[in-house]
Amino acid sequence: MAQLHIKDFKFGLDRRRPRVTGVPGTLWVLKNAHITRGGDIERAKRFVPTFTLPAGTHSMARLREDIYVFGSEDLEASVPDGVNYQRLQAPGDPVMTEVLGVAAFAGKLYVVAAFDDGTTYHFYDGVLVSDFDPASGDFTQFASNLAAKIDESEDVSATASGASILLEARTAGEEITISASAINGAGGVDDQTAVNTETQAAVEEVAEVRAEGRVTINVPGSATIKPRIAQITTSNGVQLLKAAAEVAVNPIPTQEGRLTAETKSQINAKTAVHGYTATRDGNQIFIKAPVGEGTAANGRSMSTNHNSAVTVNETNFSGGVNHANARRQKNTIALGGTYEGADLYTVTVEGTSYSLTGDGGSSAGAFVFAYKSRIWALAETLLRGSKLNDPTNWTDSDASSGAVTIDTSNESQGSGILVGAAEYQNLIALFAKDQVRMYAIFADAEQIKHEQTLDNTGTHSGRSVITYGNNDVYYLDSNGIRSIRARDTINASFVTDIGAPLDTFIQDHLAVLASTVASQAVATIEPSDSRFWLALGERVYVLSFFPASKITAWSFYEPPVPITDFVRRGRRLYCRGGDIIYLYGGQSHVEYPEADEMPVLVSTPFMDADAPNTEKQITGFDISCQNEWLVKVLVNPNDEDEKVEIGRIYKNTSVIPHIPVSARTAQFAFEFECTKGGLATISTASMHFKGDESR
Repeated sequence: MAQLHIKDFKFGLDRRRPRVTGVPGTLWVLKNAHITRGGDIERAKRFVPTFTLPAGTHSMARLREDIYVFGSEDLEASVPDGVNYQRLQAPGDPVMTEVLGVAAFAGKLYVVAAFDDGTTYHFYDGVLVSDFDPASGDFTQFASNLAAKIDESEDVSATASGASILLEARTAGEEITISASAINGAGGVDDQTAVNTETQAAVEEVAEVRAEGRVTINVPGSATIKPRIAQITTSNGVQLLKAAAEVAVNPIPTQEGRLTAETKSQINAKTAVHGYTATRDGNQIFIKAPVGEGTAANGRSMSTNHNSAVTVNETNFSGGVNHANARRQKNTIALGGTYEGADLYTVTVEGTSYSLTGDGGSSAGAFVFAYKSRIWALAETLLRGSKLNDPTNWTDSDASSGAVTIDTSNESQGSGILVGAAEYQNLIALFAKDQVRMYAIFADAEQIKHEQTLDNTGTHSGRSVITYGNNDVYYLDSNGIRSIRARDTINASFVTDIGAPLDTFIQDHLAVLASTVASQAVATIEPSDSRFWLALGERVYVLSFFPASKITAWSFYEPPVPITDFVRRGRRLYCRGGDIIYLYGGQSHVEYPEADEMPVLVSTPFMDADAPNTEKQITGFDISCQNEWLVKVLVNPNDEDEKVEIGRIYKNTSVIPHIPVSARTAQFAFEFECTKGGLATISTASMHFKGDESR
């Protein structure tokens, strides 16, 4: 008896080939689990709710071994023990809406926050950094930044085009209420404008109505010859009948219904040729024009060739209506006037306002990081650095130790907006959406220099960029997860497709996520096993990378809520989702999900045991596992719902008789599901069969 034995699952989730062409050891789905150093499937630990935060706090960061969250309101008394709260108050006391960036520097936190009045401010140790003056902007960049905020709307998508913002309804045919306004900032030139123009009205879909004509058939008196309809021809030359319609001679008055029914049948027998269809009511035939002709068939006449036993009346086609696709409403917001930092622009979509000031929409320096005794901020195409050892000073002009401003667009072709950065082999890799620029950064600003540019790769998600080990920087590209590493011989950087097994899977996921959700993807390195995690929407993608075991295996988790922030503290990983901070694995670090919590789902591609054209009589199944697994076998690659349940198995079956299975198929796939609480693993799986028939 033959068998297909999967000795390990070291390749993990792999979607590079169709499911029907599976390789044993690869997986089609690996949900809420990962691959161990030995190649086993192991359940993810539990995301244990640990701290409940009050509404109005944002982000999460670590300073030394303490966890911090941020807000603008007086929430200190409401924040639970074990979490520190830093209140950040901006001029005019607006409400914080988002933390854009956090970096630890000299034992204190440097924070960039956005507020509901459209402003963005920098803070160090909770105090406003008034010295950070956004570089002068223009409406082109401002429109891009405001469009990014509006694109969060569920009602419209937003893109920038020069000094204008193009809005398009997400749902065709839906009317959207949109308005725009501009308010002059204190002491500025009062000439700012925000003009809203509807460039395309919403139009609901109009279904086609097929034009209809009528033929009325009468057979008066007794029929001495066969009543016959030889042909019906439309005025545009289409012959409707496949063959003549006739009924037998009848010495008594003939029923018109018999001839009418036969005529209708002959029209429908030719529908595949001419597209007309017919229905009958008594002695009337109702004929519909072909699909797609709409109004073009209106007024079309018919003529009938019949013998003397029949009289016929024709009614022209009428009532046709053309199909019209639904159209999406489109609006253009044109921005104008004198560009000034204090001016406030607001676009309101279905009652929700999206606001930004000139300062907040220019080089506000949203992404910040600490390196070489400076705080660095990415501001449009600029890399800006504070004075050496003074993160509150952004204006000192000393060439060596003063503040730094580098326009990275001068170093290579392209002017992509910088969104993220990471340390890479004594360099800093600066990421735009389609370009990565490498800089050698020194404490002495005069020694800073551009080293290399990588084109046609990059990220929209600055927080997805993370250093992994000594030689890699991982990040979310538009096509999937990528890595930058050095060539062994010349040490030049190049891009690797570390996430290739997941590319189509992630691309499908990105296609259904709002762009703002994708841009907030955040990465971390889980400290206990150094797995790379990328939180993207409701999933966390996980890379189990153990070179000594030759394991590079992807999987994904679906935590209780989408994760927006990570903090590593020792060997523990804290994850924020909504207003809850979860501890992965709990205080014991070995806490696993309870029953029906984060069920594990594993499925393989279809496998053929190296005999793709041989039908196999499946006779038995074996597994090495821990915990209870519901096991099924899929037996039809053309219908993945066709499954045979093997049973619920909770132990190693290799020391007992095979679990009996009865099915015939040329290819099969496994499906495993664990809903019980506690640790769950699968180490091996085998299918026993007889192969005796070539297909």
